[in-house]
Amino acid sequence: MIISTSHNNQTRNTLKRIDVASALIHDENGNILLVKNVKGDFFYWSPPGGAAEKDETLEQAVVK
Repeated sequence: MIISTSHNNQTRNTLKRIDVASALIHDENGNILLVKNVKGDFFYWSPPGGAAEKDETLEQAVVK
């Protein structure tokens, strides 16, 4: 994610670190669990997961 900030009419771009965890979950037949993510008219498939909260481990985030 790029955050644009402005100070004294100067623009600078800074990157904010976001830790993300995901899981690869499958059944005995080899089927993989995917999540459908919808953004307006656009969608994409990805493994389940998400961002870790402050002071949360990646292991805790993926279970959440």
